[in-house]
Formats: sequence, C-alpha cells, structure tokens
Amino acid sequence: MHELTTKQLAALGGRDYINEIKNRLRDDSRWVFMVEPELVEYTRWALETIIASIDAQQARVSDGDDPKWVKSMVTLRRLCQARLSALSPSQMPISSTREARAWRAFSARLAKVLDDHDPEALDRLQAPYGGLTARQWLDARHAKREDANV
Repeated sequence: MHELTTKQLAALGGRDYINEIKNRLRDDSRWVFMVEPELVEYTRWALETIIASIDAQQARVSDGDDPKWVKSMVTLRRLCQARLSALSPSQMPISSTREARAWRAFSARLAKVLDDHDPEALDRLQAPYGGLTARQWLDARHAKREDANV
C-alpha cells in the first residue's frame, strides 16, 4: 500500500483526511504520521469532528437500531477520544466564532440532558445573557434551526 507523505496528507480535504484518520486509528506505526507538527492541528480537528458526529448520531439512536452498529460507534468514539487525549495541548488560538459555536453546541446538549431528566430545571436556570430561561433559549434555538431548514 502506498503511504501518503505529510504534504499529501496536509493537502487532503476534510472528508478524505477524516477517512485517513479512521484508517490509521488502530495502527500505531501509521498513526505516527498523523501527529507530525505540520498535521497535529488538522488531526485534532478531524478527531473532534468525528467525536461530535458520533455524539450527534448517538443522540438519535433508538432501541431498534442495529446493536453491532451502536457498538462500532462506541468503539470508534473511544479510539478517537484516546488519540485526542494523547495529543499535546493545542497551540492554536481558538477563534471567538469557533469557540462561541462550540459553547452553543455544548449548551444545547446539556439542555437536552436536562430536558430529558429534569425538565423543570430548564425553567429555573437563566441563560447568562439576554435574561432568557434555559427553556426559552432552547426553544429559540430549535425555532432558529427549523427556520434554517425550511
């Protein structure tokens, strides 16, 4: 099998790079190239993207879904998280836009857990800005997404 050079890996588009990540996760001798200084931030992004995608898919899982598929997603997430945890801390500054999106996504996941397990808590908690309750914030987020999908 022909191995890609670091330059070739760096030039890959996001989807192709993610495929390379998935193909190399279990092979330490091939993984070492993914953590070269030129690639480490791209690798971090790809691992975070895979994990976020798995989390979104798992949020949609129902009892009737194929248990083998669910197990494979759990395994893939575990492998990605292990590789991500092994990376040195990011040296790149996080853009405020990217950070804001990440916090909104985190907040939405947290609100969903609250809604599933303690719905009344959404009415007790205030968002830090805007004077909205967590429920109002979550409802506005859902409405905005529905408007974007129309």
